[in-house]
Amino acid sequence: HSMGEVAAAHVAGALSLADAMAVICHRARLMHRTSGQGAMAVAGLSFAAAEALLAAYSDKLSVAASNSPQGVILSGDPAALAEVEETLAARDVFCRRIKVDVASHSHYMDPLRPELEAALQSLRPRAGAVPIYATTDAVVVDGAGLDAAYWGRNLRQPILFAPMVEQLLADGCDTFIEVSPHPVLLTAVQQVVEHTAAAAILYPSLRREQPEQAALLASLADLYAQGVAVDWTAVQGTDGRFTPLPFYPWQRERFWVDSLFLNVKPAATAAAAAQPAPDNIRARLLAVEPGRRRQQLFESYLREQVGRVLRMPPTRVPPDKPFKALGLDSLMAVELKNRLENGLDLPLSATLVWNYPTVARMAEFLAEKMGVPLAAAAAAAAPPPPAAPPAADLDVDDLLAQLDDMDDASLENVESLLADELAAIDDLLNRE
Repeated sequence: HSMGEVAAAHVAGALSLADAMAVICHRARLMHRTSGQGAMAVAGLSFAAAEALLAAYSDKLSVAASNSPQGVILSGDPAALAEVEETLAARDVFCRRIKVDVASHSHYMDPLRPELEAALQSLRPRAGAVPIYATTDAVVVDGAGLDAAYWGRNLRQPILFAPMVEQLLADGCDTFIEVSPHPVLLTAVQQVVEHTAAAAILYPSLRREQPEQAALLASLADLYAQGVAVDWTAVQGTDGRFTPLPFYPWQRERFWVDSLFLNVKPAATAAAAAQPAPDNIRARLLAVEPGRRRQQLFESYLREQVGRVLRMPPTRVPPDKPFKALGLDSLMAVELKNRLENGLDLPLSATLVWNYPTVARMAEFLAEKMGVPLAAAAAAAAPPPPAAPPAADLDVDDLLAQLDDMDDASLENVESLLADELAAIDDLLNRE
């Protein structure tokens, strides 16, 4: 949004490439004059709550953007913004300064707006190929009205991103792809989706520090797996040729079981199929006594889920290493939260990953939330076990004889205990 809406207008067909470049260049040139004068911050407030909070700072601060139902951008005077940050901190409301020195969509833009509109009088907008959900005026337009006056408003007025995402969902849009070098707004889109109880899939085009082609194709594959139609000619080109191959020599024998065939139920709807069934991890945990083995089992499950989100093997997810250090970003945090909600059949907070930033801490919290504590309850004081005999008094021949006398079931128990001990040693080495 904001300046990014210029690129969207060009892709939609409303602005020519030359006109889009003119908007961006003149806008950037004018905004550079205010460099170092203003500041911006992101806050966990609704748009209405943010406007009420800034009423006392109407000449110094503005709500620059409504990104999600509980996410806004504040912009304006640095000193006034610092006061608001202190107020929000005292209320235990999330607020974080953005690393910019230009306060866009604030009063600092007022002197620039007439100059920008004058510089863009030669624009020739036209109706585009697809509708444009304009975040400046919060209306759906065809693009013909994206003239100089519109881009003047785009410079100063708040970005109404969240309302337009709600409008898209209401109009039946259920697939969102963020075309950018790294996903920035998909987390906000996800929050709008959850707020409206809608069903939608969200994917990035690229990810920071990942090979561009691999990231793009991974998202394309995920979209295809979700049932999105793909123009394979655009992906693969038209230069390929078909090579005839011999058919597989099927024997055509029938192995259907009629009694099962008669009991087949109708296929689930697409919406129901999109929701994966909960995992049986709770039952698996309950089958193990509280203690180290239960903890290892649950941590192994969580490491697998984190590994799937990060697209790396679980062995590269140490229990005590922070998720952020592993490369987990905000969008991945939402994906992990959603994956765990579905797998554990638990409602989870959007801040789960940040409140419990390692596998070990998250395992302890989630186990308690499921009512399956990992640690054994403190037992009443009991007399200490008898001391083991000194090593010198052990009869090795007698121990070997006892092993020889064991039946197969007993030997399997010994092997299982040894395997658990070796797994624990491997886990400790991995943590190091």
